[in-house]
Amino acid sequence: MRLWQGRFKMRTVHRCTISMAVVSFLFSGCVSLAPDYARPSAPVPSTWDMGAKESNQNVQELSWQAFIRDERLSKVVAQSLEQSRDLRKAVANIEAARATYRVQRSSEFPTIEVGATGSKARSVTGENSTAISQSSSATVGLSSYELDFFGKARSLSESEFETYKGVEEAERSVRITLIAETVSAWLTYASDQSLLSLSQQTEASAKHSLELVQKRVELGIDSKVSEYNAQTILQQAKADVASYTTKVAQDRAALELLVGARVDEALLPKELESASQNWLSDVPVG
Repeated sequence: MRLWQGRFKMRTVHRCTISMAVVSFLFSGCVSLAPDYARPSAPVPSTWDMGAKESNQNVQELSWQAFIRDERLSKVVAQSLEQSRDLRKAVANIEAARATYRVQRSSEFPTIEVGATGSKARSVTGENSTAISQSSSATVGLSSYELDFFGKARSLSESEFETYKGVEEAERSVRITLIAETVSAWLTYASDQSLLSLSQQTEASAKHSLELVQKRVELGIDSKVSEYNAQTILQQAKADVASYTTKVAQDRAALELLVGARVDEALLPKELESASQNWLSDVPVG
């Protein structure tokens, strides 16, 4: 009789547990009170007709290596992506947002707790005999769970998911900006190197012209006014050399700040070369 009662109680608890689980899942699918979002239409044309032939390639699917042809510049950009502190922070923010979304998502489902214990003991029953007794138990249950009658938990999960996607897009924006700024700083360094080289050539030419004018003044062909004008041109050329020398140093400092490390001298351009127009690829239309 006792055995029958124990079986009846186990069946009742089992059915009650199943019923509670079914009811909780049914209520979790109730209608949400959150308003439906409709993206407003932008008052601008969806396409921009420039008369250019549209490419079959999707720009968003292309990697940054497809736009950079110069091997030195590619290595500098790769180094900046590896060393940038801002990019590391953006990636860490993605991990934090993903973890927050997972925690919020888990609140939509009940938590099942399972536990098991066991013990074994030996006792003396007589002078030369012992007995071994053992016991074990297992528990299964549901912890506190909030029924999502009006879609509160689901709305919070959707909100955290949108936040996570926003952080992910922010990391993508940081990556694209870092690549663009690194390429711009590298090309600016090359441009100022060319201007520095040109100013040095101008200084050498002005110095040579001053020597010729001084000889003409000694021979009485020109006056002192011509010599003073030549000296003015020479001093202006020296000032340009000093100015562009400072700019080149500032350009390198800015580039290394973006990269986050010292840039090897072999990866820096000496000046704008005749083949510099082939350093970057054109962005395909569409």
